[in-house]
Amino acid sequence: MVSSCLRDQIIGTYDEAMKDYLESDDVNYATWEWNKWYFSFREKLDPDLRQELDDLVRADEEMMQATADEALYRGVILGIAEYGKVIK
Repeated sequence: MVSSCLRDQIIGTYDEAMKDYLESDDVNYATWEWNKWYFSFREKLDPDLRQELDDLVRADEEMMQATADEALYRGVILGIAEYGKVIK
């Protein structure tokens, strides 16, 4: 239970830790370009395929977010372990 709580606390820091990066001009521009590309492609599809594409992209986003969350958690835990080795 403690590790689950710690995991949740670490993952809960993601938005604040990444805020300046996610709101940067470079990321905003890349997001704008991706959205332009995505909606241009989406408009070429038959209407019945648009929802399928949206579901596919949403599922991919969820998987990538879960991977980012896990990477953050493991990185913090590994960093703490390394810090403990160095500070002894």
